[in-house]
Amino acid sequence: MKISKLAFAIRKNTSNQFVDILVDGESMYATLGIHGSGMSTVLSTAFAQSSVTEFANYFDSKFIDPELKSGIAPFYVCSECGDYGCGVLGWKVDFINEIVKWSDFQWDDNIDPQEYNSDVLDIPDLFFTLHQYTCAVAGIHNLYNIMSEQHER
Repeated sequence: MKISKLAFAIRKNTSNQFVDILVDGESMYATLGIHGSGMSTVLSTAFAQSSVTEFANYFDSKFIDPELKSGIAPFYVCSECGDYGCGVLGWKVDFINEIVKWSDFQWDDNIDPQEYNSDVLDIPDLFFTLHQYTCAVAGIHNLYNIMSEQHER
């Protein structure tokens, strides 16, 4: 089992800036093949600041969104509206002792549970140490504040 490192960075897509997820220095936005797709995380200059805590909660294995039948956390959403009906790209988060596991990378929506059901992505499970993972997630608020200040200029 390879242990990866989680980090975050500010990224710009066609309509706004957002906080992107990095694994071993590589953007999940690019790894998932959604670059240029009009998707972003909910930590975007297009959405309210209240989304910061919501986004941080996605990284907790206890997070369950009743709107998504697949059980994934909605890490990437439509960058224009954030609505699940446009499609959600996410994965499951599990805590196993001192390891955090990401698995079941897939598309979902809250309209038709069959529509994206077969769109499981061919991405291997990712593993992180609990300490490094929680430290990285704790820094999300600071990065969002930096992005917001840059956007206001």
